[in-house]
Amino acid sequence: MTKMSTDDQGLPEEIRNALLPVRRDLATAGVALTFENARPEDTPPHLLGADTQHAWARLGGRVVGQVAIDLAKTAALRTWYLADQIQDYVLETPWESGKAVSWPSCLSGHAHPMKAEILGDDVWWVCPRELSVRVRVGWHPGRFLTRTDITNG
Repeated sequence: MTKMSTDDQGLPEEIRNALLPVRRDLATAGVALTFENARPEDTPPHLLGADTQHAWARLGGRVVGQVAIDLAKTAALRTWYLADQIQDYVLETPWESGKAVSWPSCLSGHAHPMKAEILGDDVWWVCPRELSVRVRVGWHPGRFLTRTDITNG
């Protein structure tokens, strides 16, 4: 694999825009995930498509996978898909502390992470146990939620 810049400015604009709210939630939780532009020759052939863009995801300095968006999809679907992919990488990557990471955190007392869902035209983090517990992607406080953090609209 070729070394590439970790500067988000090197990413295609569509990926940067779709990543923005997810990156806000990663930052507030203290998760340092970086992204690098993935060139077509670095992308597995089965992932290539005329309407797709890709980026490498790095966690703790090592590549944990590749994220992709379909340019034919809506902005909400792009962000939802990136949130879902990135959450998988965060949950599946072994952490130096040896502790499991549950990102993004749900309500205090809920051991599970929230799940990205599309509701209307927006992407939300939703509690899988209490569907009324939700926060817009990009607005998660980075800690266990309190009832005052919950958005209903």
